[in-house]
Amino acid sequence: MNKEKAINKIDGILRQVLRMNLKSCCKSLSECVQDDIDIYLNPERLNEYDYVELGENKFYLGELVEGKREGYGVSFDQNHLYAGQWSNNKKEGFGLYYMSDGTCYYGGFVEGLFYGKNSLFVTRDGVEICADFIEDIIVYVRHSSDSSTYTHEGKRYDSRDINKTRAGCLLL
Repeated sequence: MNKEKAINKIDGILRQVLRMNLKSCCKSLSECVQDDIDIYLNPERLNEYDYVELGENKFYLGELVEGKREGYGVSFDQNHLYAGQWSNNKKEGFGLYYMSDGTCYYGGFVEGLFYGKNSLFVTRDGVEICADFIEDIIVYVRHSSDSSTYTHEGKRYDSRDINKTRAGCLLL
């Protein structure tokens, strides 16, 4: 995949996210993503970023420092897209993590793990969960768009199991 195709792939996925028009704790996911597009993912900025192929259908488009992902960038493989901040080749700061089944997370990252208050997690069935995460663990659920959503504090989130639950609800 070349840089132009990579930019088109990113654009297509972000348009899918924008169409979701979901509400988070403070504003809609589409507003948050639009802010990122305006600042970091506009066409002029994308063309300035470094492009690195990481394997078949895998790439990174973003800022590099001494060959490491550092600053803002987008990584993509066939199942995931991450658009956000990086430090020392790890997701660090704020970003959007989108999985090919439609599941997404918008919030903070520390050392590559979900971490932060008021993070938005959306299942592939559109159930929105506004929660606090520490090292990929939901420690507090602030809001859920589905009253049947059930959580156990302290249980580790596992993306392989999240959509194998009843009615697509988050069962942790």
